[in-house]
Amino acid sequence: MSERTTATMKGNLQTLIESGQEDNEELKTRVYVDTMGPESHNKVRGYGHMVTPNMVSYASSSSSTSNSSRKLS
Repeated sequence: MSERTTATMKGNLQTLIESGQEDNEELKTRVYVDTMGPESHNKVRGYGHMVTPNMVSYASSSSSTSNSSRKLS
């Protein structure tokens, strides 16, 4: 992951925390998915080979949702 992407995710996370959302793993996962975009080609980014979106809860719920239609609010 690039430094720019990491900085974007940290900034988005900080904004959400400052707006009153609880800093937890679910929020961090939402920020990651929204920053990186939906998974493609039946693979899940960061989980290695042979892992499909239906094996990972956040990916299975976001795989059919485009990044532009998801909001962090």
